[in-house]
Amino acid sequence: MSVESWHHLYQQPNPDEPDWLSAYPRRFIRYCEVGCNISLLVDCTDDSAMMFIDDPNVSDSVKPLNQSLDRWLNDWISKQPWPRDTYA
Repeated sequence: MSVESWHHLYQQPNPDEPDWLSAYPRRFIRYCEVGCNISLLVDCTDDSAMMFIDDPNVSDSVKPLNQSLDRWLNDWISKQPWPRDTYA
């Protein structure tokens, strides 16, 4: 599934949680899932493309990841692990 298709999937209403779409920030595109329904988001309103983490398992679910998409991709292709302390 492409990033665009996955993002559109998450833009659909959920009959079990009717208010969830209004709480989801529109400036983000859901980029990838890292497990346990935790997703990485990219802020598309700025050229820096800063990343955020969305963890629906906690009350304050969307938090900054403190790195850009460019840096995240460079770390990934350089085989540097994604920092676990970011979401711990």
